[in-house]
Amino acid sequence: MARLRIIGGDGLEQVVDVREQRLQIGRGRDNDVVLPDPEKGVSRTHAE
Repeated sequence: MARLRIIGGDGLEQVVDVREQRLQIGRGRDNDVVLPDPEKGVSRTHAE
């Protein structure tokens, strides 16, 4: 199984198991992985 490792600006790490062939990432609530970004440097749907 693939894993996505996310390290935030504060140094905190989040590991997400990728179980689907497609994974949507961004700051919007409807994404599979939601990236908190109060400064809005990340798109609502940043990557798929």
